[in-house]
Amino acid sequence: MIEDDRDIRDISEMVTEYLTGALYEVTQVYDGESAVGLGLGADDYLTKPFSLVELSARIKANIRRATKYIKEQQEDKNEVIYVKDLEINIDKHSVIKKGKQLDLTNKEFEILKLLASNLGKVFSKEQIYNQVWKEPYYGDENVINVHMRRLRSKLSKSKSDFQYIKTLWGIRYKMEEY
Repeated sequence: MIEDDRDIRDISEMVTEYLTGALYEVTQVYDGESAVGLGLGADDYLTKPFSLVELSARIKANIRRATKYIKEQQEDKNEVIYVKDLEINIDKHSVIKKGKQLDLTNKEFEILKLLASNLGKVFSKEQIYNQVWKEPYYGDENVINVHMRRLRSKLSKSKSDFQYIKTLWGIRYKMEEY
């Protein structure tokens, strides 16, 4: 139970630190003082003496508002990368080329996502292996070569098709925006 004014101040300071400036406590509200506090970054203010029930309700309202905002941001985030006629949907883990769904393995998708997310950046086989497989690379080039060959064949069905992945000096790969 709260025994004196110091306990209330301790609780108020803890809440203020927790909400990182969401509450602005004033002992007396002068004209414009609350506006100054709000202008300095506070989202709300309470005048003393204040009710712990009201403080609790304001904290819950702030948490509810923040949770709703985060949920809306996650729903709006539907990351899609476009490269030439490819549509790479990160959230749905799908690739569409000219309206047709491509069937990629998880590793092929991760390689494509890595290259498409970093258009123009050159990646060595070691960098690709480390970022896609998330384990150390011990020089087994065949693993990368096989996955790249399969990925390229799925992206370009004929020799006249556009080549999405470029090979540089035989050991590095990149994807450019066209």
